[in-house]
Amino acid sequence: MKTIEVAMLGLGTVGSGVIDILKHSKEKISQITDTEFKVSKVLVRNIDKYRSLYPDLNLTTDFEQISQDQDIEVVIEVMGGLHPAKEYISELLRQGCTVITANKDLVASFGPELMAIANEHQGRLFYEASVAGGIPILRVLNQNYVGDQIKQISGIVNGTSNYILTQMADNNWSYEQALSEAQKLGFAEADPTNDVSGKDAAYKLIILGRLAFGINLKLNQIKRIGITEINQKELAVIKKFDYTLKLIAKLETQNSTYYPVVMPMLVPENSMLGQTKNEFNGIEIESYAIGKSFYYGPGAGKLPTANSVINDLVAAFKNEAPFKTDWNSTSASVKDIFTRQYWFKIDHSQNEVVGNLMNRYQIEEADFLNDDQYGYYLTGNVTADQKTKFFSSLKEKDIKVYSLYEVY
Repeated sequence: MKTIEVAMLGLGTVGSGVIDILKHSKEKISQITDTEFKVSKVLVRNIDKYRSLYPDLNLTTDFEQISQDQDIEVVIEVMGGLHPAKEYISELLRQGCTVITANKDLVASFGPELMAIANEHQGRLFYEASVAGGIPILRVLNQNYVGDQIKQISGIVNGTSNYILTQMADNNWSYEQALSEAQKLGFAEADPTNDVSGKDAAYKLIILGRLAFGINLKLNQIKRIGITEINQKELAVIKKFDYTLKLIAKLETQNSTYYPVVMPMLVPENSMLGQTKNEFNGIEIESYAIGKSFYYGPGAGKLPTANSVINDLVAAFKNEAPFKTDWNSTSASVKDIFTRQYWFKIDHSQNEVVGNLMNRYQIEEADFLNDDQYGYYLTGNVTADQKTKFFSSLKEKDIKVYSLYEVY
């Protein structure tokens, strides 16, 4: 049996999970791979913080002790952040090292650059754990859709926002209550901005877009709306329409035109996405050959994400090639050309004017609800052009649209 020396950059939640799985599943991994993976060095900021927890690990604060060690064959980066992670990984790839990362921000922001460095210097970069925690969605895209044409990839890819919206909808909690509990449970960071603003999901959509379509989106090309303005009263009204609200990352294509969004959308309450609750993720792929397929599992957490890291580790030493993301030579045109339904609310005193405008632009009223303050409208299918003209006319007439959501 051969021994592979592994180093790690970082020993936080995911890093500790990697250590746990390598120890807990040591015998199984050895039997399947005929290899023992030995963690020989770990880079940390503060050795004293981890010494009592991991007395057997060789901890260091000096990156060069890892980068200059010729016996180390693979480095796992779980420190997070863009810098110095980018500089460390770049240096390792230039040395021809195999690097595994769970860093979605880094892969989304600098993935093509890092892959180019790896290709030039015979290094390898694996990053299954960067999207959807325990769901092996990137490997599925890379291996199972080679002969298929994907039309749309979408779903819930942020566990924090999904937990918050679940508690607000199911338990009538306020946003502040749900966020506080998410932080207590470890689903949300002390600063949850990236999660609740949709930025985290947008990073993941960039990565999914590379695997699904071979395109390289920029963050500013993704229409992004977060969940901070949602209240439980609105969720209760949406429930009366047999929908629930989810933060959806969605990328659809037609005739080499792409439309990427991250925003709250109305999802049928009894659908698979509608029943994806709390910290769980659900990703739906629609393609030419397979049709619709759905992938469900924990979206984050110590062991699910660490398991994806271990899968990359095993794949690397079974000589599996890194994901290929630059296969599409077509430049990506980003524009909304798609037809969809919308849900919106206005002051109920404006119902007659709204109805007349919907008739003018031939917009069907699929469902409607009135209360003592608002009129709530669910439209039929509306083209992008109809939508623009209709809501522009509302604005010209000083009719305020208090909420506007796409229907998934």
